[in-house]
Order: sequence, then C-alpha cells, then structure tokens
Amino acid sequence: MGQYYKVVFLEGDIILTWLCGYRYFSGVKLMEHSYIHDAMIKTVEQLISPNGMYYKTQLVWAGDYAEPEDSTDKTLFEMVDERPDIETINSYEQDCYYRYIVNHTLKVYVDKDNSLNKIKNLYGSIIHPLPILLAESGSGGGGDYRGNNEHLCGTWARNFISVETTVLEGYTELVPNFYE
Repeated sequence: MGQYYKVVFLEGDIILTWLCGYRYFSGVKLMEHSYIHDAMIKTVEQLISPNGMYYKTQLVWAGDYAEPEDSTDKTLFEMVDERPDIETINSYEQDCYYRYIVNHTLKVYVDKDNSLNKIKNLYGSIIHPLPILLAESGSGGGGDYRGNNEHLCGTWARNFISVETTVLEGYTELVPNFYE
C-alpha cells in the first residue's frame, strides 16, 4: 500500500487548515505530488508567500503512519478530518516566482534555483524540496522518498516556513539536492 499525506497549517497545537492532494488532482503519497510544477505545491507556495494567508506559519506534511499526538490517540493526519479543509485555490495566480524556501525556526533557506537537481525523473519532473523537508511520518511506506540525502526527510516538520524572493540576512543556505 503506502503512506498518505495531508499538508497541515498549524499554530502551536491548533490546526488552522489543511490541504489534500486529491483536490488538486495530485496523488496523496509523498512522491506522487513532490514536484516543481504540481498544482498543490504551487498552492502551498502561494499560501506561505508574503501575500499569502499563512505566511510564516508552522507547516507539516502529516503522514498517516506517524505517531499519535501527545494529547490524543490519533495522528495529526486523522485529527485534521475534524477541521474544515481549505477550499481549492487557483494556484496559478502567483504574483511572482518565490525562489527561496525559508525555515524561520532554524534560520535556514533553500535556493530552489541552486539546490534543485536538474535531473528529471522518468516522467520529466523535478523534485521540489518542500514536501520532503516537511514530511512527518512513521516507518515510511511505498511512495515515500527514497533517494539522495534521505536523512533530511522531515527535518523541517512543524517549523515556521515561508517562501521569499530574496535571501534573509543571517540565514544559512541548505542544499538538499534531492533525487531518486
């Protein structure tokens, strides 16, 4: 089978909203939607951009194999079903290209133009680092990331994230160079 994911926007322990790949004609397994031109990924970037409604919000790709939350016997993946999901947004209305993915918690950024491995997979797609860095899962499953720098998977989960057009002073670059 395989692990399924939902993109969850948090404020501490409070679920603000969430996205599901199905609304964007994307798959729900991590490597079914973790690509540069995926509609859901573009929507997430729009939402965490300086003009987005979830700018600098805690963000996580919650997997259904993850451990239950401390306060309940349910996983975050299960808990989001108790909250309304965000209505489908036209992800193609971005006003500019956001080159930098910024982790404000760790004071680290990824330059998509510098770090994206330009090697395309069999389908002509390039991996986007955001879902992999934010994937919170248990033991993993079919469809999860298995490739270069796999140890970075999930290291940004639940951190404060945004996308920016410029590098922020005092932040360090991370070059994840993900490819399968």
